[in-house]
Amino acid sequence: MIDPVNPKVLYAASYQRLRTWWGYNGGGPGSGLWKTTDGGDTWKRIDVPSFPKSKDGLYGRIALSLFHAKPSTIYAQVETGASGGTGSGTGADGGAARGGGRGSAAAMAGESGDATPGAAAAAGSTPAAGGGNATGGGRGGRGGPPPPPDPTASGVYRSDDGGDTWMLMSNMNDRPMYFSQIRVDPVNDKKVFVGGNPGQMSLDGGKTWTPVTASHTDYHAFWINPKDTRNVVVGHDGGLDISNDGGFTWDFHNDIAVGQFYQVSADMRRPYYVCGGLQDNNAWCGPSALRSTAGAVNTDWFTVGGGDGFYTRQDPTDWAIVYAESQDGNMSRHDMRNGTQKSIRPNAGGGRGAPAAAAPATTPATPAAQPAPPEAATPIWNHGPLRPDPDHRGRRRCGAWQRERSRRGTRRS
Repeated sequence: MIDPVNPKVLYAASYQRLRTWWGYNGGGPGSGLWKTTDGGDTWKRIDVPSFPKSKDGLYGRIALSLFHAKPSTIYAQVETGASGGTGSGTGADGGAARGGGRGSAAAMAGESGDATPGAAAAAGSTPAAGGGNATGGGRGGRGGPPPPPDPTASGVYRSDDGGDTWMLMSNMNDRPMYFSQIRVDPVNDKKVFVGGNPGQMSLDGGKTWTPVTASHTDYHAFWINPKDTRNVVVGHDGGLDISNDGGFTWDFHNDIAVGQFYQVSADMRRPYYVCGGLQDNNAWCGPSALRSTAGAVNTDWFTVGGGDGFYTRQDPTDWAIVYAESQDGNMSRHDMRNGTQKSIRPNAGGGRGAPAAAAPATTPATPAAQPAPPEAATPIWNHGPLRPDPDHRGRRRCGAWQRERSRRGTRRS
């Protein structure tokens, strides 16, 4: 971040992190906030007494924004303490975040290891238009004022002297490893945006917040037009929204091809249909070809699963059966003939994810299953669970099995 008045003054944040297929460590001694006054020849870590101090002495991700009308005014969104980086309603210890779900203030505090009783309310939420709280925080007691922000927890800080002293504004910091974006209005130092789920806007310098009500979730990028600050652009997991009134109302631009498919699959029809999971945007299917010369348009696509769409698969012998997957192990089977959808998420029985209850001692033991005779074990393709078909010749193989069974005089089950 460069000072627009004196380009030899720069601010930079370092972020030490380790992400592997098996885990994530967000934060370490290499994280911090730095300043140079000689164009980058030398750097000094900002570690003044008023800068946030974490309980474990570590920092995570730090977001920065400079007020262009007065460059000595700086906002920093600081993650204090090493974080598991989980988010989405999961605490830093891997368990459920206390006091709220995805995007709640309690989750925000828990994700950075900050579980102090007042951390949620200290995020400084205010009721959003249409009801509800911005971040799940609110009053500190029945009708009482909210507690002061926790200086050992993650949050938004402000400096008016180029980083020499800092003031904690609130504990607003939603899932730092995923968002950590902060922007201050170029002409109004009290108006601030931060990323999150949802994104948030403050009109009092970061003390209280209201949610950004654009068309999607997971707000990752903000741009404020320096020539007309009524024009605000936000980038999120659904694409792009533009506001012409400073962020109070939004217009979704549904004319940009920015869909991100994790993985795609196809059925065996001619022409075939393609299905796939979109990043944070459900699982969709659409035709590979149409009679129209314009090709497939938005209205030709339909959803077969919700959430963060991942893998999809179609039954190779029955195009109407589609399987879709999303986060947290959720899987479903969609029957497009009758429009039904059924969860087939694996579990241990006895309830959602719970081990099956032990049978009473008086219950007779269930006889061991006997191997089925060769004829009964013959695989039959139907509308049930998808069975392996390594060479994808399901239709021909199914027909051959039926003819063979008819020749033997057996009835298809």
